[in-house]
Amino acid sequence: MDTAPNAGSTAIGIGRIDQLGIVVHDAAKTMRRYAETLGVRQWYRANSSTPAEVLTRGKKMTLDIDIYLGYLGRVQVELIESRAGSGGIYAEHLADRGEGIHHVGFFVSNLDKKLAALGKTGIEPIQSGEIRSRGGAVTRYAYYETGGPGSIVAEFIETKLAGIPVGMSRFMMKIGSLTGDAEKIRL
Repeated sequence: MDTAPNAGSTAIGIGRIDQLGIVVHDAAKTMRRYAETLGVRQWYRANSSTPAEVLTRGKKMTLDIDIYLGYLGRVQVELIESRAGSGGIYAEHLADRGEGIHHVGFFVSNLDKKLAALGKTGIEPIQSGEIRSRGGAVTRYAYYETGGPGSIVAEFIETKLAGIPVGMSRFMMKIGSLTGDAEKIRL
């Protein structure tokens, strides 16, 4: 089967899946379960210096969420604990589908370029925002619904420290735990 985009394709060219986003009611319970079943024993709680202010479907809102990050090989597992009444796409997912996989994420080094390419396809983000961590890292992101058969939510994520793209590898999370960007949780 030929998987290359055809000449009329609007594909934006993305790499491997870097992150699997999962929406949960109780991250502590989920982390313990993943430690038991998948062997994910090292987690990091993101330490944001500002509230999670986002733009969801064109509306500004502040979300009440906590984010926890672990790793299955090279893939980052993101647990998003969304509190009742928080709103946004995480709360929508919990209400419509319950706990579970919410999105696949792709780490990018130039989010503005990726968003411009997506804009040319006519697709607009369903939610976007910026997270400023206590240690100085800035993560910008945007979620898109792919639409059509087999639709998924894709997230494009850019993390910079001192203006330099640094990504969100396991190594960078260890550095983040030293700078105050993240709190280590060992199960």
